[in-house]
Amino acid sequence: MGTVTAFDEITFNGGGNDLMDPMITKVVDQMNLERTGKDVKKLLGFVDTKPLSSNETYSSVNGVNELPAINENGTKEEMEVSVGPSKGYKIQEFGGKITSSFLFGERLKQSKTLTGAKDDLQAEFVSMAQKTKKLMKAAAKGMDYEALKVLTMGAAITTAYGPWSATPKGKALFAANHTIYATGGTFTNINTGALDATTLAAGIGLHLAIRLENGDRVQQPRTEGYTLFVAPEKEMAARLVLNNGSKFGATGNNSALENVFMFEGSKVKLEILDKLGDTDRDGVAIGETTNRFLVNMPALIEAEALKCIRLYSPIVKQYMNNETDQSIVDIRNGFTCDHYGAEYFITGYCS
Repeated sequence: MGTVTAFDEITFNGGGNDLMDPMITKVVDQMNLERTGKDVKKLLGFVDTKPLSSNETYSSVNGVNELPAINENGTKEEMEVSVGPSKGYKIQEFGGKITSSFLFGERLKQSKTLTGAKDDLQAEFVSMAQKTKKLMKAAAKGMDYEALKVLTMGAAITTAYGPWSATPKGKALFAANHTIYATGGTFTNINTGALDATTLAAGIGLHLAIRLENGDRVQQPRTEGYTLFVAPEKEMAARLVLNNGSKFGATGNNSALENVFMFEGSKVKLEILDKLGDTDRDGVAIGETTNRFLVNMPALIEAEALKCIRLYSPIVKQYMNNETDQSIVDIRNGFTCDHYGAEYFITGYCS
């Protein structure tokens, strides 16, 4: 089969089966219609990256210094172009499969349609389609969780790469003492306390105080505004804070823009992280419902400070097991989500 790019660039390597391959493609089409939730990875500002080698490293943003003065007819000095400390990555692979019955496998080997098949075989085909759909949804859900964990697990360092890992400079993503090379000072991106007008204003204030490695202030999102991420349980509280004494900051008559507010002179866009506070299959909580993140999204994306690193696109295969004569549909996904200087563009409270 060819490559189907509609569902997150999944590549299909089927066995050319006339019955199963169209079914898998149809499942992808249905998922595109039904996937009403937002892609967490894109929502949070992750940039898809394909490394050139397994040893590639990435650094955080450094800033640019001005040109030095030179005497008339003088020699220009070598410019400092260092981008500061860097760190690598570690790809994590995920996978799963579903297996049909022997009789269903025999039917597929003969490349017969379901016309005239017994009811149990027709029912199994429907079941295989449903299971295949769940298999692909599981892959998408896993990517959403890994992306969200980078933020929700950003208050501590327990691993070398991925969620819970350090910044290239060795600090937790959320820390009170991020260092500034040029000035010798520090900045914090931790915004504690329950969400209210005071803490939200304080979070914006933290953004205004953040400095890059060369001492420059970070460009603020005057036009686009900050993005406030909260859990569904905190949506009402966030709207009360943003509506109190504020007004809509969006333009036009599109109702989708009504989540953009003008708060105390700063534009703030409210986004709900539906998966914040969920529990993954290993029993690990994906943050807490009290977590919140205020993001300078334009600068974050421009710096490519959050990366989804993939060596290959998710692969779905349909094939026959020659030993058992059963049909198998499996999926393999290899990627990692990590941060490389996101502390300059995110303030927030996480557990």
